[in-house]
Amino acid sequence: MEANVRTRWDISWRDADEWQHAVAMLSSFFRTRTDDAQPLRLAALRVKMLIDAIDSFIQEQTAVVCPWCTDVCCIDRHGAFDLHDLIYAFALDLPLPHYSHDHREIDPCRFLDASGCRLVRWQRPFRCTWHFCDALIKHMHNLPAKKVRGFNAAFQELLAARAEMLTAFEHIVQKRKQQHH
Repeated sequence: MEANVRTRWDISWRDADEWQHAVAMLSSFFRTRTDDAQPLRLAALRVKMLIDAIDSFIQEQTAVVCPWCTDVCCIDRHGAFDLHDLIYAFALDLPLPHYSHDHREIDPCRFLDASGCRLVRWQRPFRCTWHFCDALIKHMHNLPAKKVRGFNAAFQELLAARAEMLTAFEHIVQKRKQQHH
């Protein structure tokens, strides 16, 4: 089961068997590897804290751009967890969202309502949180450069922390595979 982890980052919740397999594998992993998973849990907590730290900046910008949007980019495709998101969610003991298979990828995101996303930013799929449409990017080009540089630096730190979290996961998987050989 774990041998596929390294190569199958592209799981799809639209494939119920694939989704259930990934969830079962990660559930077992976090249930049985509690000691090994501690560095992974700490790395995921750091990712959450970094997301929280830049949330207000993103909220300020989306509050200006999104209410006037005529081509909503919050579509179902961006609201789906991938394996990276599942690792993060399991590391933080987050409840997993329920996905029904009756939505098309281009339908409005199932988590979107009249006031915006129902999920707090740190609980959203990574690609959803960091998908910046053209209008948002254009708006950000008009912000003071110092503010944008600060955001960019914080975002780079977030990307590095997320990479560390995923590396910690792969390290645990590799260690476990070596123990079984």
